Amino acid sequence: MHSSVAKYAWIEEEQGLAWTIAVTNGVLASNVVRAHGGDPDIRMGTRTFEQSAVPADEFGQYFCLRILAAPGFVAMTENNGWSGKVPEIARRVTRQGGRYFGVYWNRHGHAYVTEAQDGKITAYFEPLFADTRPGAGAIHPDWLSSDFDIEHYKAASLAAMEERTRISFDRFWLTLKAPTYRIPNPDVLLRDVPGARLP
Repeated sequence: MHSSVAKYAWIEEEQGLAWTIAVTNGVLASNVVRAHGGDPDIRMGTRTFEQSAVPADEFGQYFCLRILAAPGFVAMTENNGWSGKVPEIARRVTRQGGRYFGVYWNRHGHAYVTEAQDGKITAYFEPLFADTRPGAGAIHPDWLSSDFDIEHYKAASLAAMEERTRISFDRFWLTLKAPTYRIPNPDVLLRDVPGARLP
């Protein structure tokens, strides 16, 4: 295991984790919330990652977006949400400039890496198939090397996020109480947007 991947080996032990984690540079936190369909002036309070899970009887009606803003970057997490993997969301986040890098996976082994810059998708691929020819709708970027660790795709995806954004994901982000916003299900938010799920 490459040293940069080994740094995130702990994430491989989180077998039940389903989420989106994304980092953006050069974008205001308020614009990140708006791009996801939320209102930056209306918070749900501050929540940990675990606390931001949508109750089972309300799942799919809305998602919770946690925002961790720091000098030089904004990080966002969704507990069992997938807004951040949708290309149109990444485009909207960066439309006025900036870079976006999102990592998504669920409990069923479905995973995606989404990268955008200045409103354009620059990477969109399934990390489990990073060593194969890109299929329809996938974008394999030049930085995706042949030594991408598919066996440890979760850790490898976080390592790629750090390499591309220069922001190191900290495990503490999961337990930190961060401003949380209610956002619509992206399938509802983008239902009238042609090609929303296409890069």
